[in-house]
Parts: sequence; C-alpha cells; structure tokens
Amino acid sequence: MMIRSTYMRLKPEHTDVYFVMCSIDQENAGWYASMVHFEAINHRDIIILDSCTENMDMGKTYSYFEFVGRPHSPSVVGTLQLPAYDYVMKTDDDVFLHLPNLEARLAGIPRNLAYYGRQFSGFMTGMGYALSYDLVRWISQECEYCAENKVGQEDFMVAKWMIHSGKRIHWISEDSEHYDAPEFKQGWSHPYTSGTILIHRLKDDKWFMNAAARFVLPFI
Repeated sequence: MMIRSTYMRLKPEHTDVYFVMCSIDQENAGWYASMVHFEAINHRDIIILDSCTENMDMGKTYSYFEFVGRPHSPSVVGTLQLPAYDYVMKTDDDVFLHLPNLEARLAGIPRNLAYYGRQFSGFMTGMGYALSYDLVRWISQECEYCAENKVGQEDFMVAKWMIHSGKRIHWISEDSEHYDAPEFKQGWSHPYTSGTILIHRLKDDKWFMNAAARFVLPFI
C-alpha cells in the first residue's frame, strides 16, 4: 500500500506495475491466502504465479520472466491480459522507483537485446534490472538452459543466461542513478539526485517515506 500510494502515483501512461508472488498454499496459509486473493481482485495489480512456491533464489525470477513472455499470458485477476512490452523489469520491494525517470532512460536504449541495470562483478544487481521483451520471450519460449539453471542467486543467474545465449546483448549499466538510500551510509549510498531512477535498501519505512516526500509530494 505504501508503494501504491507513493511512487505508483507518478506512473506514466504506458507503464504497468505489478506485485509478483508465487502460488500460495491455501490449506497451510489459510486467511493469508484469502487476503492476498481479495487484494488481487480489488487492486488488479498482483500476479500470482502457479509455477513456483514463494522464494528468492529458487527459481521465482525464471518463473516471472517465463510467465510474462508467454503468448497472451492471462494474469491471476481474471480477464486482464499482459501485453507485449518493450521492456520487462524486476525490482525489489525495498526500492523506490522514479517511474518517469525510468521511462525516459529506457527510451534512450535499444529495444532489442537490451539488459539494463547497475552492473557489478559481471551481473546486473537484483535491486532492479530490465530486459528488452525479445529477451524475455526467448527466456520463456526457447531457453532450455534458463529453465535448467534457474536455482541460485537470482540476479547472477540472469546474467549467466545472457552470457550463455551467445546473443550480441547490449549490457547497459546505470552507475549513478541506481543507488542505496542516503540513510544507509555505506555501499552505493549517496544523497538524492534530480535524475534518480532507483533507490535501494529502503528497509525502514521512514527511509522509504523520505524518498516519497522528496520525489512524489511536489507533484501531487
């Protein structure tokens, strides 16, 4: 709800934001499963994948790209259909995304064979990275290697798929506007910038709301 009420308010017309979860065991989850399904119906922004159980490094990322890359993929919320996008992004939930700045940045990179994020040690870090839709479709419909190598540190595994593909992929690293929260005071932490695209490590609600106050409140 914090995300819906903050950075999603700045969502550009041709951008979609979904919360992605693996399937929920109704018998064991009980009221929690029912709550999630009612929320999905009410907000129409939750995708529940039926090909995995909730996890971080046990294949959820593969299941996500495999789902979005299917032809005419229906989501869990009934008649809603996912279109063929220009780019598909994965990001963490402890992230603030400046969606207009992200859209502007993606508009300036190739729409084919593009792998965009913040590169570190040979992979785009899991805070947030995007693939052009042709790569998502390839993962979903053609890449047996991806399906067979989906378990492991998820952001590192995606880079392995890209390398294994043999395709002339455009590795596009965003080294200044994907950063850690100023309050974190280590890693890639630095003060807010006007060109901010992604702020990571907002595990404290106060830090998240500081970012929202800086980038959202002036526009609502």
